[in-house]
Amino acid sequence: MIPAAHQRLTKNHRFVAGDLNPPILTVVGGVQPECSESLGRPVYELLFSEFLKETPELSLRRIPLLEIHEVDLDSALLEEAFRLAHVGVVLDAENLDIHADEDSVLIVDRGSASPPDMDLQLGLFPDDTPVATGAPVGPAPVPDSLRRVAEGLSRSVRLGTSSWSFPGWDGLVYDRAASQNRLARHGLGAYAMHPLLRTVGLDRTYYRSIDEETYRRYAEAVPRDFRFLVKADRLLTSPTDPDRFGARGVNPHFLDPRRAVDEVLTPMLEGLTSKVGPILFQFPPIPPNLIGGVRRFHDRLYRFLDALPDGPTYAVELRTPEFLNDEYATLLQATGAAHCYTVHPAMAPLEKQKEVVSPFYQPTLVIRWMLRAGLKYQVAKERYQPFDRIVDEDPTSRDAIARTVLDALIAERQVFVIANNKAEGSAPLSLFRLAERVTHWTTDAP
Repeated sequence: MIPAAHQRLTKNHRFVAGDLNPPILTVVGGVQPECSESLGRPVYELLFSEFLKETPELSLRRIPLLEIHEVDLDSALLEEAFRLAHVGVVLDAENLDIHADEDSVLIVDRGSASPPDMDLQLGLFPDDTPVATGAPVGPAPVPDSLRRVAEGLSRSVRLGTSSWSFPGWDGLVYDRAASQNRLARHGLGAYAMHPLLRTVGLDRTYYRSIDEETYRRYAEAVPRDFRFLVKADRLLTSPTDPDRFGARGVNPHFLDPRRAVDEVLTPMLEGLTSKVGPILFQFPPIPPNLIGGVRRFHDRLYRFLDALPDGPTYAVELRTPEFLNDEYATLLQATGAAHCYTVHPAMAPLEKQKEVVSPFYQPTLVIRWMLRAGLKYQVAKERYQPFDRIVDEDPTSRDAIARTVLDALIAERQVFVIANNKAEGSAPLSLFRLAERVTHWTTDAP
């Protein structure tokens, strides 16, 4: 396990870790002081590159450990991270608890000190209310008023959040306080029982593709009518290598349809089967001259989309306003792909997007309500957590999204709206208010 010398490291002890996949900047080692008594074993944290936030800065930063949720990680990758960080750790996968989000990875070495049947996530953080070991996570009671909203909302409209493992949703989505780890493992079924949450965004697949069996487990946890909006691997949408920081070379997998089929579409379609929703290709901010100009980007995007197999709904999300023009709208229509209307400071306003790409001509309406104007991701995260209430109400965006949804319903299109906690402070509450707005306008229509 972790040598005793390294158990004495403080949480401020930093090491440069070098170029890894995913890009890791720092290893932070040591027993976290605030949990040392209850845990009594070493904790290590890896901080990812700021490039994952699609910003040019390479600032090192920490995130609250409460915001970490589980993803699958390669033990060989972790061993390489520690080797480059000059931390003499011998990894034993069977004795590690690994939790992560797009910012960092938390590694807890259970070793031989773990008591039998101990859930290490329980009591690990002071603000985490303990839950009895083995207790299920159930759906929160739905107020009658909200249930009536769900009954009045067209079944063509699917609302959902970016991921589901947020402890602050106790009472909104879940019936009890639960750790993020427990929600990541067991919360999806309870989430999917809410009458207004009939889709969810799988964001982890943007950073690392997952296998067919993992998709299958997701599908088994939700009702027959539930659908997943899946983010495709960023290796398909970044022209430079996203797994490096500093001077990054050309990414050979950029807009590679064969890789899309082999690494993304095949395991996803076989695992999720009928529960597949839109497949989202999210492009980071790209300087047009980096790829030969706007027309060159459109040419490559057209060839990529045209080469994908028929069947699924493919959606494209841009973070470069220069790419949003009539040529872009034409190539989407020619390939049958959808534009993902995104509310994000990096992109043109929603009304401008609608001017260029009409919702009436979309095969499926896909909207992502991501980040409030004027805020950066980390600032919004710190301002809004634990994401249990609306902090900065944004009625302008809500009304614009509601009008767009109504446009799609008039055109008899399926609708997917994904909300992020960083839009207003609490994604479920943002969606509940959006549903109220849509049903109110639908009811009042002549």
